[in-house]
Amino acid sequence: MAASERATVLIVDDEASIAEGYVASIREEYDLLTATSRRSATELLDSRVDVALVGRRLPDGRGEAVLKRIREQELECRVALLSAAEPTTDGSKSGFDAHLCKPVTEAELHETVEALLRRSEYDSCMREYFALLSRQAALQTERSKMDLAASAEYQRLTERVVQLRTRSRQILDTFDRRDFRAAFQDISDDTTDAADSSDARERSEEIDD
Repeated sequence: MAASERATVLIVDDEASIAEGYVASIREEYDLLTATSRRSATELLDSRVDVALVGRRLPDGRGEAVLKRIREQELECRVALLSAAEPTTDGSKSGFDAHLCKPVTEAELHETVEALLRRSEYDSCMREYFALLSRQAALQTERSKMDLAASAEYQRLTERVVQLRTRSRQILDTFDRRDFRAAFQDISDDTTDAADSSDARERSEEIDD
């Protein structure tokens, strides 16, 4: 999602009146989609959805099924669980990015959506930042300092790296303890995925040999 765009929030609850109440609370800030079942929710899922607020009990399944579909489609969407029960496990272990205990106040709804959007923006900044650092290092290896000084591409790249570093620090300044824990969990997951991918490639090469 570009910084100038309104975020899109998908609200999934089996009670239409509750979903409408959530819509009324945050309609001024976000573009909203609503669903009252697992099936209708999954039909709405696509790349435009930035945050999904999902009820645990749905008439044709559970909120965990919606979360599973989001992960299977590899959508860059943060997901909060709406439930009348207090969470029994850490959010990172359940797979959800946040948990809201019903009844949810307007302030809680807004704060949760904003927190999830901040985490997504931070992740996006850091992915681009490290990709550009890698490109910057490659150019420094391939070209002389004189060539780099005269390169408009390198100058734009350097400026963007500085912008991303500054923006990521600004976002970090707004993080609370839960945000930090989630951010480090995402980094850990990314590292594990990268290691698994590397191990898989090595095993494949061994088989080919």
